[in-house]
Amino acid sequence: MIGLSTTTFNLDGFFVLHPSPMSEDIRKIEKRVSRNATLDGGASVVDMGYASADRTFRFDIARLERAAVVKLQQAISLYSEFVLTTEEGAFFVVPQSFDYRRGLVSLTLLSKGVA
Repeated sequence: MIGLSTTTFNLDGFFVLHPSPMSEDIRKIEKRVSRNATLDGGASVVDMGYASADRTFRFDIARLERAAVVKLQQAISLYSEFVLTTEEGAFFVVPQSFDYRRGLVSLTLLSKGVA
């Protein structure tokens, strides 16, 4: 279960969503790492560590009522920042994509950092 809320007041701006268990991309972590080839045949690796702002959250949500889909789509189109709450914590996120096909909502959110 996740919570998604607009950062400014909106009576219709809070959603409790139940992503499909197989689609949840909640715990994926990517570090800021770069690798460059060197002239001697090796590689130079730079590890800048992990930041919560590097995260991308992807969810598929099935069995969402049509009215909730419309409200979610409207909120995504009107607001540029949300607070996402997961079992790990709260994150400021920016919606990257919203797709609704054959009764399935696909949502991609880019983290800006911990809320």
